[in-house]
Amino acid sequence: MLLLILLPIIGWGIFYLFSTEETAHNLELIDSHVLIECFTTEDCLKIENRLLEEMEKENIAKVILTGALITDSLIDSMIMNMSDRHPDKFLPFLSGFIPNASSTPLYIENQLKTGKWKGIGKIILSHISGSQPAYMPNDTVLLEIYGLADTYNVPVFFHIDIAAYSECKKPVEALKEIFTLFPNVTFIWHRGQITSEGFDPDMGCILPIVDYPNVVAEAEFHSPNMNLSSYEFYSELIQDNRYIIGSDFILSPAVVDNEVLYAAGGASYHETIQQTRTILSMYSDQTAKDIGYNNILKILGM
Repeated sequence: MLLLILLPIIGWGIFYLFSTEETAHNLELIDSHVLIECFTTEDCLKIENRLLEEMEKENIAKVILTGALITDSLIDSMIMNMSDRHPDKFLPFLSGFIPNASSTPLYIENQLKTGKWKGIGKIILSHISGSQPAYMPNDTVLLEIYGLADTYNVPVFFHIDIAAYSECKKPVEALKEIFTLFPNVTFIWHRGQITSEGFDPDMGCILPIVDYPNVVAEAEFHSPNMNLSSYEFYSELIQDNRYIIGSDFILSPAVVDNEVLYAAGGASYHETIQQTRTILSMYSDQTAKDIGYNNILKILGM
């Protein structure tokens, strides 16, 4: 008798497990983090065509396009041309500017007035490689940029490596300040966490991202060791629909000439997307769809 009662329950559990996994592995996704590196129409078309091929193979509906560590407005022109050719596939983010240059706010405002840009960024506030200066998040020019994001109702996508600063308390306090000063601006934070390695944990390095409802975390999964379950603080963000996924792939003419697209970390685009799908299969159908598709569209007002 007990077996007869348990069989339907066990059967439903098995069905749910496999249906969730199947859904995650076939779910149409949005890649919220693709970086473009090209300066001629010919090179950009080469990247565009290869990216469209990969998107079709991997069932990627749309991608966010931004410049790859490039602070030249030419990259914005190239990205907008790609978006104009494929508006249903490419979501352009404005990034071809120097974050602390006095001319930057006017450039950004003129671009945002067109109504074509979906967001600002990725702004590299600091990078562990030391390839550029480490900007304080509350720099005067950056505050103007966040104000424009507020005025034109677009999100700000940023990257910050705390280890690039001489100490961690000031940049962390600056982040808290901007999140509070601009409550109507959605800040998309690449990886959404402070890595305080090399700093005394008692020196004010910790920033509880869950305390700021206008902050969204974005992460890529190049490595099998990078998964949602390893970051316990992501769980509340996931419940609040404040988590999105992106590949963090840099596409240049040289990269797309390869038979297989590989990231700097060594994983291919296919492997990265499959790893993402494996992680999404840990969650319910609805949560997987929210992380992989719905959340970013909601942020962009689409």
